[in-house]
Amino acid sequence: MAEDASQKEAQEKALVYQILQAQLEELGKQSDAIDARAAEFEAAKAALGDMGKADEGKDVLIPAGAGCYFHGKLGSKDRFLVEIGAGFAAEKDLAGALASVDDKMNEIEKLAEKVEAEMVHLRGSMDKLGLELNEMMTGKAKVKPPEEKEEKPKDKDIIVD
Repeated sequence: MAEDASQKEAQEKALVYQILQAQLEELGKQSDAIDARAAEFEAAKAALGDMGKADEGKDVLIPAGAGCYFHGKLGSKDRFLVEIGAGFAAEKDLAGALASVDDKMNEIEKLAEKVEAEMVHLRGSMDKLGLELNEMMTGKAKVKPPEEKEEKPKDKDIIVD
């Protein structure tokens, strides 16, 4: 009966371990997406910096996405459209556009830190659970000492009046 309970406990711990592992994998994917988004902001910041140095009317390559570019002429180097959220954009000057990108980069950095902290927490939980499972499977689990039983009187100790 105790073996059944122990086996059931091991199965439950194994299931929890698998759930934690799946959560860790999902957080890893989120971390990768955050890193990709941070790289986009870095590229945007670099492009804005380059535009600030360019002369108006100069031929430029404008990214169309997926590694494709088209030729264009720089009309104004001080008017940029910047996404402000929910599908809306605002026109900003170069300094405002750079500040907006910096703000978004800071938000992404904070998000990345939260995801990393959660990943560290999950890894710690998984390590602890893994050790417990290993101990259970190898029989090296700490066994509680048996409770002292009250000794029954022996025949010779029984006094009959």
